[in-house]
Amino acid sequence: MLKLKNQFKPVHAIAVPMVLSAISLPLLGIVDTAILGHLDSEIYLASVNIGSSALNMLLWGLGFLRMSTTGLIAQSHGANNPTQSAQHMARALFLATFLGLSLVVLQPVLIPLQLYLLSNGGDVALLATDYMHIRYFAMPFSLLLFVMNGYFLATNQAGKVLKLMLVSQITNILLDALFVLVFHWDVKGVALGSLISEMSAVSLGGYWLVKSQILDKHHFHQLWRKHSPNNTEHSWLNFFKLNSDIFIRTACLITVFTYMTKQSAIQGDLILASNAVLMNFFYLTAYGLDGYAHAVESICGRHLGNKNHKQLAESFYASMFFAGTMSLFLSLMFLFFGQSIIDQLTHLENIRSTATDYLPWVIVLPVISFSAFVYDGLCIGTTQSKAMRNAMLLSVFAGFIPTWYLLSYYFPDHLNHMLWLSFSLFFILRGVGMYWFCESFVDSDGDTLKNIELEQNAQ
Repeated sequence: MLKLKNQFKPVHAIAVPMVLSAISLPLLGIVDTAILGHLDSEIYLASVNIGSSALNMLLWGLGFLRMSTTGLIAQSHGANNPTQSAQHMARALFLATFLGLSLVVLQPVLIPLQLYLLSNGGDVALLATDYMHIRYFAMPFSLLLFVMNGYFLATNQAGKVLKLMLVSQITNILLDALFVLVFHWDVKGVALGSLISEMSAVSLGGYWLVKSQILDKHHFHQLWRKHSPNNTEHSWLNFFKLNSDIFIRTACLITVFTYMTKQSAIQGDLILASNAVLMNFFYLTAYGLDGYAHAVESICGRHLGNKNHKQLAESFYASMFFAGTMSLFLSLMFLFFGQSIIDQLTHLENIRSTATDYLPWVIVLPVISFSAFVYDGLCIGTTQSKAMRNAMLLSVFAGFIPTWYLLSYYFPDHLNHMLWLSFSLFFILRGVGMYWFCESFVDSDGDTLKNIELEQNAQ
């Protein structure tokens, strides 16, 4: 218990701000919905939903920028190597800028493709096009924010991540109200508000970086110098390998959620709407548990960097305990208040009734999924992306997809129960797979961690 007590403050100093910053995201969506929902046509809300879904999926796939930045800089920060931290930061900022500008240039190709996949054309698609044309110019700033958040998280400055998120969201809310309700710019106003708010957050984050003097222009010049001490060809190769593993992992996760949506839609509008209501329980679970994953990323990465293997193991297991406690709390909350939550999310009785039939699946979801979140944090913090990638591939292509097709074939009268069962099995296998691939990272004697260090030094 003493070890848990000692770990409580450092873990929650990161977990709490990260949870609060995550909660601000659905708040923005609620405000956008409220503003657009009071205009004279539903097509405004529908077009923004389509456009934001397309862009958010794209950003989700590029989330490796935040994850890899956190892992690499946490280790160099723990090793008290500011030069290496600056070099990692320079690489990440360069890649974020390059990818962001590439998306701006490619938008004439990407927007029609995304709308073809997500919409049925008509006025909604036209308005969504207007929205996306403006929002694409925010992409470079969104990706730069990923990198800045990764740096602040890695260096134990989670409070700044929360401040950046609040600046972005509050500015967005105020500008949405001004541009839509006062200037009547409808979807273009919402998109412009998002663009300006992201620019504001990046400006603040950039000011903090400049003030901290962690990097200057010579760090960017060294990116292309072959014989720079902290910038070898292997450094770039390892950087891209780490990001590619995280990208594959994220693509697999997107596949699962896309399957959930598609198979729900095949069962009809009622099941689709009911499952959409129930997925809010999962999002709440993710917001609660992601904070502990972020804490593990930062703390374990720094302990690996300073070669404190015992403290790394203690921090990891303490975070696992805290996350498990949080998951139990969430499951109990869903058990006792799940029906009330459903009633608050929709006033339609048929959706309420149908969602209640499948409520038990989301009640157990927190306790069967929490370990996967914490192990993700461990893999990111110790840059063991291969293990995270392999566990995800196993759980999706040897678990979720084949299980769904098998169960749907043998139990066609209970398709939605089988879909939720497959979804639950995905998290169970993911947790087991992560344990299989990752448990040796945190053995108490630290021998395996030393081997990891040797492998990293050899690279």
